This record gives sequence, structure tokens and C-alpha cells, in this order.
Amino acid sequence: MEEPKGTRITKLVMEGFKSFARRTELVFNEKFSCILGPNGSGKSNVADAVCFVLGKSSSKQLRAEKSAHLIYNGGKTKKPANSAEVSIFFDNQHQIFPFEEKEVKVTRVVRKDGASKYKINNTTVTRQEVIELLRTAKIDPDGYNIIMQGDITRLVEMNPVDRRQIIEEIAGIGVYEEKKQQAIKELAKVDQRLNEAEIVLKERQGHLRELKKERDQAIIYKDTADKVKVYKASLLHKQYNTKEKSRAKLQERSQGIKKKIGELREKASTIGNEISIAKEQLNTLNKEIESKGEVEAAEIQQRVEVLKVSLATNKERIQGLRETLAKLTKQQQEIKETFKSSENRTQEVETEKKAKEGQQEEVEKQLKTAEDKLTKFKKAKGLDSAHETELQIEEIDKELEKLQTEVHGLREEQQQTLRDKDRAEYQLQTIQQQEEAYKDMLSKHKEELATLKKQKETFKRAVKELNELLNRDSKEAGELGKIKQKVQEAKQELAALEIKQAEFRAANVDVLAKKIKEQVQGVVGTVGELGEVEGQHTIALEVAAGARLTSIVVETDSIAKNCISFLRERKMGVATFLPLNKIKPPKIETPPPGIKRAIDHVTYDPRYQAIFQFVLANTLVVKDLEEAKKVGLKHRMVTLQGDLLEKAGSMTGGFRKRRSAFKEKDLTGKIEKTSKDLVGLEEKEHMLEKSRAITDQRITELRQEKATLEGEIIKLEKSLHVVDEAEGKDYKQQLQEKQKDLDKKLEKVKDEIDDNTATITEHMTKRQKLREQTKQIRNPTVLAELHAFEQQRQNLQESLSKVKTELHGLQVKISEVIGADVEKNKELLEELKREEKAHKDKIQQLTDNIKSQEEELRHKEKEQAKANVQFKDMFAKRDKFTHDINQKERSQLMVEEESRREEMQENAISVEETRVAAEMATINETMAQYAGVELDHGKNEELLQKLINDGERKLAGVGNVNLRSLDVYDIAEKEFNVLQEKKGVLLKEKESVIELMEDIEVNKSKMFLDTFDSINEHFQRIFAELNPKGRTATLTLGSREEPFEAGMSMRVEVSQGKHLDIRSLSGGEKTMTALSFLFAIQEHDPATFYVMDEVDAALDKANSEKLAKLIHEYGESAQYIIVSHNDALINQADILYGVSMNPEAGRSNVVSLKV
Repeated sequence: MEEPKGTRITKLVMEGFKSFARRTELVFNEKFSCILGPNGSGKSNVADAVCFVLGKSSSKQLRAEKSAHLIYNGGKTKKPANSAEVSIFFDNQHQIFPFEEKEVKVTRVVRKDGASKYKINNTTVTRQEVIELLRTAKIDPDGYNIIMQGDITRLVEMNPVDRRQIIEEIAGIGVYEEKKQQAIKELAKVDQRLNEAEIVLKERQGHLRELKKERDQAIIYKDTADKVKVYKASLLHKQYNTKEKSRAKLQERSQGIKKKIGELREKASTIGNEISIAKEQLNTLNKEIESKGEVEAAEIQQRVEVLKVSLATNKERIQGLRETLAKLTKQQQEIKETFKSSENRTQEVETEKKAKEGQQEEVEKQLKTAEDKLTKFKKAKGLDSAHETELQIEEIDKELEKLQTEVHGLREEQQQTLRDKDRAEYQLQTIQQQEEAYKDMLSKHKEELATLKKQKETFKRAVKELNELLNRDSKEAGELGKIKQKVQEAKQELAALEIKQAEFRAANVDVLAKKIKEQVQGVVGTVGELGEVEGQHTIALEVAAGARLTSIVVETDSIAKNCISFLRERKMGVATFLPLNKIKPPKIETPPPGIKRAIDHVTYDPRYQAIFQFVLANTLVVKDLEEAKKVGLKHRMVTLQGDLLEKAGSMTGGFRKRRSAFKEKDLTGKIEKTSKDLVGLEEKEHMLEKSRAITDQRITELRQEKATLEGEIIKLEKSLHVVDEAEGKDYKQQLQEKQKDLDKKLEKVKDEIDDNTATITEHMTKRQKLREQTKQIRNPTVLAELHAFEQQRQNLQESLSKVKTELHGLQVKISEVIGADVEKNKELLEELKREEKAHKDKIQQLTDNIKSQEEELRHKEKEQAKANVQFKDMFAKRDKFTHDINQKERSQLMVEEESRREEMQENAISVEETRVAAEMATINETMAQYAGVELDHGKNEELLQKLINDGERKLAGVGNVNLRSLDVYDIAEKEFNVLQEKKGVLLKEKESVIELMEDIEVNKSKMFLDTFDSINEHFQRIFAELNPKGRTATLTLGSREEPFEAGMSMRVEVSQGKHLDIRSLSGGEKTMTALSFLFAIQEHDPATFYVMDEVDAALDKANSEKLAKLIHEYGESAQYIIVSHNDALINQADILYGVSMNPEAGRSNVVSLKV
């Protein structure tokens, strides 16, 4: 074998590919490299890596179900890789590749989703670009220089026809044959289109002659219409430019205001930051005060601060609202002035309209007089009958025009129906051919069809399961949404209950009681802590208990004494103590019927009954004062609103704020139940999310499976040219029915054309007779006078039409222009009034708030004055902070108010800009119909409007014009010329294809036999070298005269005169024969490198040595990379690569040895 001048593999780098988890680099020499290792070590993965990086598209050819399985899976103990990457380096010393580098690197990366990425010299490219690059070096990933596991077996089991096709492929015949078939199919399609075009041309040649007359009249009409378009487009363009200038000025103003707003916001933000810092300092000071035990004083101070800030804020807001009201009033005044202006404009237009109406009446009178004179003249000269005849002729002309238009349309419909019928007949013929091909295919590809049927069934099952899972996922998504909503509601309910509990604790935190309880044993707690009350009775019971609610309950009177001593010694204040062993409750009185005592509404530990009897005594709880009045003042009573009535007659009441002094009944139980429900809902939510995750994963798998199956089914159907038989029958039936309908339609159109033609003939005959009658009764002098009268009438009609047009324009101006402005201003005025009312209401609300806040502030300041005596310095410092914060907040409010005013002004400009933009958009939309029209910039708007009116009157006087004649005529003529040119091109192409087909037919057999003889010669020689016992082998064709009608077999002489086919040989003999054939192919078409994966698996030691010797000889002229575990091949190699496996990690390791 001659040494080919080409490239070699210099290096192979793998990382994350199959069992090669870590970066593994194999450097190959130019001759014979052998990769060895025990079974399962991963040595064949090296050959797979070469095929992978060269671009093999099928993962199954790489011994994997799908591309993602090519990534290292982590084994039992390691983490899986995220991707697999293989790089192959080719020698480029001879500049085989179009790169200046001495070495070319090709890389392929596959990710977990199965997507691949290719690179050439680290630059990302497409797979096709990699294939094209390799093709320049004659490298084919499916070539015969790469022999993988199973290739020998497939070659042995291959049928004779498939073996013959290998020779065809090597000879290059298949490529030409495929091109020839494609050219034949394309030529057939072109012939069909050409025939259709010729039919259309024949139809239209006669029709063009009729169109020419109509086209000449249409040209005159079109010229006038084009001028009108130019004038309209120019007028719109001028109007648009005016609006655009106005909009630009508005945008410029808006930008300036926006810039100012940005500066104001930045200033407000800076002040806000300063306020935040001051508030942090104030909070620190407040915490210091609170830490010294003055919680109540701190709360008062905080409330005072809040009230002061709120007062300042409200006053600033009132000032801002008043300024805004002033602006609104000014805007209303401006709109009212605009109303007056619109009224003046309307009066001016109305005056002009009345003048035009008077002019219209005068012209109508003159027109009536002229018509009366014309009628008298005709009667006096006996022209009435002539006039009637002319009217009849006009009616006939109109009817003829209508009929001719109908006939023209019917003829076009007839031609279109004929084309549809021809198309349907061709489609029917195609379907019949497909049916015959389908029947022939059924007999030839039974196994493939069975596989296709099985795949379709699997595909249907996958689709069914996918739909079921999608429905389930949708249902679970709905349930999950409801559960999430319930979880949110439960959380909100729990938060509300916890807030109530926190409020109760906060209301009952008595610092004194807490400190005593911490220091003295036997202290139970305050009265409020020991009882539970339903929410509606809370205020009533707090009022009934009064100050006793904060009394401290202790076990004995001695403990009470100790507590009093404790307070005195530490000077901590005074408290009331209720000893359980000494407290004497009052005598219990029986309440009136239907009324309950206060104590009956409290739930408490029986040990504390005496306490609650003492605290609440015989107080009754009534609904309201009316019910108390009915009961009478014999009892101490309290209403649900907190109004207290003493036996002595005193009444205390008004508004009371709920303090939550008593714990709400069952509050703890409600919190526990809500928490338990929340846990259950969250568990259910978690289960649904988990179920959905599993469903989503399965849906993803099914979608991938469906896509794979769909691709394989489509690929197999295309290869077998399978069509849906049932669908084909339905389509055939539809075409047959369509053909019948088209026949009926053709018959109907033909009858209508015949009827209209007959009617046209009758009308033309009648018109000719009427014209002859008119000629007989007309006198030239009389006709001249008649023409004068008619000319006068026509002039008056034109004047009347002009006046009506002007009147319509004035009416439009009143209703659409001025009226639209008035309506828009009315809406704006109403909006301003609504804003004014809202601002006034807000001012009143803020004023009321200020009064209540000032009153509360005075009260709080009095309370604060008492606390200031002890904490004067701290409060002074705090007051300074508060004053500074108030000053800054007022400054911030002023800046924000100014910003709001600027925003209002910017909004007003934006509204105006939007209005102008809308008008521009309307003009722009109208201008769209004049796109491409050349503008006339030399005329002003008034002149353009006049020219438009004149042009439109001229167009109205032209009458009916068939503008379609222009397009139809030009298109038909253009199509005719184009089709003629295409016909010539197609004829030349047809001749070229026919010549090519003839050349291929003449040379195909010779090309095939030359290739066959060359390979057979190499095969016989190589087989003899591998089988020195004198046995021979040969490649045999079924027929040399007709080589493409039969197959090719491999026959081996086992004894004198006795030959066996390769499939009848032993395993080793089959392998040696197949290898001889593969080496023969390589002799015929040498490659620069060869990759073989365990091709010697079935060979014994002797045959392995023969194969090794042969490869060693070939290694002088080409590069061989062999995967093997036979000693014979290993001994002949120049470099050895040993592959071992770490079973726990599932990871291959490589060591090399240069022999």
C-alpha cells in the first residue's frame, strides 16, 4: 500500500467521556499503537471517543441509548460529570486543512440534555462545518478505515445486494445515481408547471385584446387620480410637519420639567437620608430612656413626636392643596375663555353656513327654472320622444356594461375552474402511483414495516400517557393553588391571633408586679392575667373591674405584707394586693331575668372565685343604656360599649378604646388549632409539590421519548416512502368528489355565459334600432338650441354640487373640529371640578384631623411636662432631635410638594403631547395609503385643497373605469415573457440532464467493474497472505453483463474445486475473510489512519499473529490504532496503552509504554 500524503492523529484528549472521568491524554505515534486491557476496563471507549469527536450522530453506534449516557455517571462513589468532552489533534504539516497551524484541534462536547457543541481550534462551529473540514482531508466518520465492534459481524451477515452496494459507494456511482433521480423528479415538476403556464397564456392572449381598450381609458383616470394623490399627500405632509414642530416644542418643555423633577427628587432623597440618620439617633436616645424604666414617658414622648410630625405634615399638605386649588381655578377660567372663543368661531362658521344655504337655494331656483325651460323646449320641438329614446339607450348601455363585466368575470371563473380540474386530475394520478408504490413496498420491506408498526404503537402509548399526566399535572396545579391560598389565609389568621395575644400581654405588663413576682414567692399575678373573656364583653368587664383589674393577687396576707415592705424599702411605688386567704367577697345578689352578672362572663380557675367576686361585685352587663333604663338604678350596671351606671345614680361613658386587659376566651386554643391546621396544610402542600415534581420529570421523559420515536418514525417512513393508507383513501375520495363538483361548476358557468351572451346580443340589436330612430327626428338647429339649454343646466348642476360640498365642509368643521374641541374641553372642565371637590374635601378632612390632633397634643404635653422634671436633660436633647427632624420633614414635604406641582405641569404637557401625537398618528395612518408618492413642496395648503377638489370633480365625471385592466394587462404580459424565458432555460437544463444521464449510463458499468476488479485483486492477494495453506478466495458477481441486477458474494476455496460462501465458514475464517475484504478496500482507497476495535476477537493465536504481522507492515505507510487483548498484536505494536478500571468509581485509568 502506497503511503498517502495526508494527516495523522497526533493526540486524543478525553474528559468526562464514558468511563474516562478525569482528563486523559493519549499521544499516538505515526505507526502502530495498541490499546489493551481486561474486559470491562473501558478500552473500547477510546475507539468510541474517536467516532464521537469525528461527528457520529447516532448514540447507539457509540454503544449508548442516548447522548446523555455518554457522560461519566460517577459509578458507585463519585459525583457524575456535567458534560463529556473529547478533543482530537490532527497533524497539519502538509497543510491538508485550510489553517496555517501545524496542528488542528477538533472538539466535541455533549451536555446532560443531549445537546452537542463542536469546536475547531477552540472556536465554536456547527457539526456541518466539522464534517466539511474533515472532508477536505478525506476523513469520514462512517468510512471503512474505522472498524468498530460488530462491523465484522455485520459484513459477514450482510446480504449480497448490500455488499454490492459497498462497491457502488466506493466507486462513487450512488452519488451520481441519486443526483440523476433528483434531476428527473425536478424536471417532471418543471414540465408540469410549463404546461400550466402555456394553458394560461393561451387563455389570456385573447383576453388581452379586450383589455387594451379598457386600459387606455383607465390610464387617463389613473393619471388624474395620481395627481390627486400627490396633492393629498403633500397637504398631509405639510399638516404633519406643523404638528411635529408643535410636538417638538412640547417635548423640549417636558424634558426641562423632568430634569427639574429629578433634581427635586434627589434633594428630597438627601433630606430623607438626613431624617433617617436623625431618627436613628432619636431611637437610640428613646431606648436609653426606656432602659431606665420610663417606658410610659417614652411612649408619651413618641406620641407627642408623632402628633407634631403629623400636624406639620397636614398643615403643609393643606398649604399645597390650597395652591393646587388656585391653579385648578385658573385652569377652569382658561377653559371657560376657550369656550367663549369656540362659541365665537362657531358663530362665524354658522354665519358663513347660512350664506351658503342662501346661495344653495338661489342656485336650486335657477336650476329648476332652467329645467322647466328645457322641458318646454323639448315639448314645443317634439323632442320628448327623442329624449325618452336617449334614456332608453343610456339604460341599455348600462345594462350592456353590467352584462359584459359579468361575462368577463364568468370567463375568469371558467379558466380558474379548468386549472383546478387539471390540478385535481394530476393529484389523483399521483395518488394512484403512490398506491402502486406502496403495494410494492409492502412486499419488499415486511420487517421494516413491522418495526414501524411497533414504534407507532409505542408512540401512541407514550402520547396517551403524556396526555394523562398533563391532565393530572393541571389538576394538581389547581389543587396546589387552592392549598397555597388556604396556607396564606391560615398564616394571616394565626398572625392576627398572635397579635391579639401580644396586645393582651402588652396591656397587662405591670412592671411593678413583674419585679415583685421575681423577688417574692407566692405572688400569683394581676387580676387581668387570671381570667378569660369573650371578645364582645371585653370593654364592659374592663370598665366593671376598674382599677382593681391591676391589683396583684397573692397567696396569703403575710406575703402581701412582705410585698409592701419590699416596695417601701426600694421606694418603687404603691400597689394593691388581694390575699386569697383573707379576701371577703360581697353578698351575691340575684340578677333580674335575662340579665347576667359581669362575673358570669369570665372564665377562671375556681381557686380565684372570691377574687373575681370581689373585683366585679354584683355588677350587671346590659346591652346598652336603653336596656339599663328598663332594669332601673337598683344595680350597678355596665353596657357593652363601656358606659358605667352606679347605684347612686352617677353615669360615666363616652368613647373607650379597647385595651385587651382580659385575655380573650379560648385564644390559646384557637392559636393551637390554627397552628395545627397550618402544619397539616403545609404537609399537604409539600406532598403535592413532590407529586408534581415526579410528574414533571416523567412528562419530560415522555416528551423526549415521544420526540425520539417521532423522529425515528418519520425517518423510517421517509426511507420506506410510507403513506397513511386510510388518509390516502380519504384524500382520493375527496379529490374524486371535488372533480365531480368542478365538472358541475364548469357546466353551470358555461350555461350562464351562453345566457348572458344571448342577452347582450338582444340588447345590442335593440340599441341599434333606437339610434336609427333618434337620427330621423333630430334637426341640427334644434339640436344646437337643445345643447345650449342642456349646457346651462349642467353648469347650474356643477355650481349646486360645489355649494353643497362647501356646505358639507362647514358642517364638518362645526361638528368634528370645533365640536370636538368643545367636548374635549367639557371633559377637562368636569375633571378639574372633580379634582377641585376632592381637594376641598381633603382640606376639610385634614382640618378636622388637625383640631383633634392639637387637642390630643395639648393633653400629651401636659403629661410629658410631669415626666420632664426627672428626665429634663434627656428630653431636651430629644426635643432638639425632634425639632430638627420636624424641620427637615417640613423641608422634605415642601420639596415633594414642589415636585408634585412640577409633575402636574409635566402631566398636562404630556396630555397635550399625546393629543398632538394622536393627531399626527391619524395623519400618519392616512399618509400610509400615499406611501411612495412624490410630494409637491411648491404649493401652499390652500392651493393644494383647491386642486384636490377640482381633481375629485374630474374623477367623478369620468364614469365607470375598470382599473383592474392596467394590472391584469401588465401582469399577463410580464408573465408571458417570464415563462418564455423560463421555458428556454428549462429546455437547456433538460438537455444537460439528459446528456449527464446518458454519460452515467454509459460509464456506470465500467466504473463499477473497474473498482470491483481492483478490490477483488487486492482481496485475493491479502487473503492468500493471511491463509498460507494454499487456500484462495474471490469476490463473485451474480452477472458481469448486468452487475446491478444481482448481488456480490465472498467465496472461499476449502478444497480442490469446492467453494463455500463466507457465511458457511467458521468464526475465525469469517473474520479473516472479512478482514481481507476490508484491507482490500483500504488498498484500493488508502487512508492515512485506521482505527480498529477488537477485530481479532474471534481469531486464534496463529491467525492473530498473521493479522499482527500484516498490520505492522501497513504501519510503515499509514497510522494504525488498534484496540485488542491478543498478545500477537500487542507484541507488534510500537506504543502500548494499558487501560484499567476502578470498579467502585467506575473510572478508567491509562498507562503507556513505548516498545
